[in-house]
Amino acid sequence: MAHIAAELGVSRPTAHKWVRRWRTEGEAGLADRSSQPRRGPRTAPRPPPNNRSAS
Repeated sequence: MAHIAAELGVSRPTAHKWVRRWRTEGEAGLADRSSQPRRGPRTAPRPPPNNRSAS
């Protein structure tokens, strides 16, 4: 695996991650993904919606 990772120019953990995604999801698992975190530990929760009826 190390020589394949070197040929691709990525680290061994990244190569393993790609192989794992390919095995579980097929070609769809190799599509580009956002590297943005799904949520942050310091983000404030969203306030509850305002349920007042407009009069």
